[in-house]
Amino acid sequence: MVLLYMKKNVLIFMSMLCISLLNASPLSLKEAISTALSNSYKQKISQQDQAIAKARYNQALSGNYPFLDISALANKADDAMVDKVEDKIAIEGLPQPMSVSYEHTVMGTDTALARADLTYALYTGGKLSALQEQASQGMRYAEESSKLTEDDIILHVRKYFAATVLSEQLLELTQETVDRMKAIKDLTEAFYQGESLSVKKTDYLRTKMMLFTMQSMLEEMKEKVALAKSALLFEMGEDQEKKIELSTEGLHVKIIPKSLQTYYEAMYFNSHQLKQVEIGLKVRDAQIEETQSEYLPSLGLYANATTLMNNHDGGIINSRNNDSWNVGIGLKYNLFSGGLTSHRVEEAKAEKLKLEAQSAYLKSGLTLQAKQAFLTLRKSLNQGKILEEAVSVSAENRSLNFRAYQEDMVPTKDVIEAQIFESITKASYYKARYEALIAKSQLDFIIGKSFK
Repeated sequence: MVLLYMKKNVLIFMSMLCISLLNASPLSLKEAISTALSNSYKQKISQQDQAIAKARYNQALSGNYPFLDISALANKADDAMVDKVEDKIAIEGLPQPMSVSYEHTVMGTDTALARADLTYALYTGGKLSALQEQASQGMRYAEESSKLTEDDIILHVRKYFAATVLSEQLLELTQETVDRMKAIKDLTEAFYQGESLSVKKTDYLRTKMMLFTMQSMLEEMKEKVALAKSALLFEMGEDQEKKIELSTEGLHVKIIPKSLQTYYEAMYFNSHQLKQVEIGLKVRDAQIEETQSEYLPSLGLYANATTLMNNHDGGIINSRNNDSWNVGIGLKYNLFSGGLTSHRVEEAKAEKLKLEAQSAYLKSGLTLQAKQAFLTLRKSLNQGKILEEAVSVSAENRSLNFRAYQEDMVPTKDVIEAQIFESITKASYYKARYEALIAKSQLDFIIGKSFK
């Protein structure tokens, strides 16, 4: 019975395993991006940056409300506080003043104090509103940073995904080339040993040399595939030992891009980097207002209430002193600081001018990057169209040369060149498609509208 039960469980397990393998599908680019966005620590860090910015904004808003502090004190002394009085009192009718000396308790050994303090800023010269504006813009900056981080993750996933697909295609192509070169080497060896008049030892050695070269390239391509997959798994936040198979569906860019000006306009409107600089300029304006507020006075309301209790009823602890309160208005105005405030204002304005220059420089740099990506994309798409036809021609040329070589009708040099030319043409075609995708990804990243 136990053996029968174990066999049944094994059969169920094998059935489930077969079903899972049959249902397994290659990983698409969209799925890889979705996984990366879910697992990325960069995304989690940017989310916490947003939470920090929001907390700072709420801290700044707290300045709109009064601050109320409550304190309490309990104290026990080693002895009561005693006041000793020594004096002389002139009494009418007596020739000499009468000396008076006595002691009385001022405060007992046990004391309790409760106090409440309230402060409220009535006027700060614009400092409070400036700080709140900075905090508000900080929230916007964190939001744009989060979007930029998301776009950066998407860009890297697209790059590594495409690099893995390209490496696998080149590996497959190299393996095909090795197999064909081996067939050419075997045929050349047969011709040479059969004392063919057209095939010499140098031809045989040439085919062996080419075969060894391609076998060496095959090992190099295996390494490149492994490294590309490792980079993709890292960006996706997956385990390095996980086995993945990639789908090429929807991976190729086929449409010729629109005019360059269209991308410029999209970049000026959507770019997260440009929006960050725009937010930075607003922060600089608020910092200038904060610094200029030092020219103006600050006005605040304060109030406090105190209750004092002691185990001795008398002395300084009495019904008049036990409970007390105060209300008042405080004014603070900087009359002279040696020009410190004016120099701070100058520094804040200089910081804004610096950021404006950086903004212009960034905009110019992004424009250049967009143009480079656009031109690369257009070039790669045009190359792809040309090379797609060239691949067909090179395959036919290789096939014709090999059949002719089997009949000993063409020299060894021609059949090797035909094989190598086909491999180079295919590799160039794959590379053109890869460069088109990378250029499109880079263009999407620059304009701030990444593909998901």
